[in-house]
Amino acid sequence: MEKNYLSNLSKEEEMNLLAAAQRGDNSAATALLAQYDPLVRAAAGRSYRSDSYDEALCEAFFALYSAIITYDKGKGVPFAAWARAKVYGDIRTITNRMNREMQRRREPERLLHGRWARGCLRRLYRGYTGLAGRIQSF
Repeated sequence: MEKNYLSNLSKEEEMNLLAAAQRGDNSAATALLAQYDPLVRAAAGRSYRSDSYDEALCEAFFALYSAIITYDKGKGVPFAAWARAKVYGDIRTITNRMNREMQRRREPERLLHGRWARGCLRRLYRGYTGLAGRIQSF
């Protein structure tokens, strides 16, 4: 009986659970989710932002469930390898997405600070005072 390197199930038990979960058996899907819980938590812990652990954990469980549903035995890839690649890939994607969103939120702050912003404000002020002087001279 050959053991899987990520779960305590034998490969035959895992394949039976996968087939049942793909047919819609929720208890089989729950058993697989429980077996791969350490993988999911490790992947969520690798997210770069500590305040996003709960989001990353939810995404990791969703990625594992997606891996269970979309697994194709005919491709010759072991389920453990497919699940690991899917979970870590999806966590990397969501982390990158959250980082881009945070960068977009910080962009206006960055524009208001630094020498570049002071120069822009100086040019804007000079333009305003020059325009105001021209308006008064009319």
